[in-house]
Amino acid sequence: MQSYGMSQILNNAYLDYVNNYLTVDKYSEHNNMSVEQGESFIKLARQVHIELWDGINYENKRGQL
Repeated sequence: MQSYGMSQILNNAYLDYVNNYLTVDKYSEHNNMSVEQGESFIKLARQVHIELWDGINYENKRGQL
């Protein structure tokens, strides 16, 4: 069984939302959250996703220098 840190869990949740849902309302409903909770969760997960990808892009650019 693979172990994930919180950043990876949030990143996976954000990718699930982006790839499988059209609205925060439906994502929230399917994950037993209020719409307000879903909005906050997706906002946090999106921030983590951006930070992870910024870090990957930074490492890739460093390798090209």
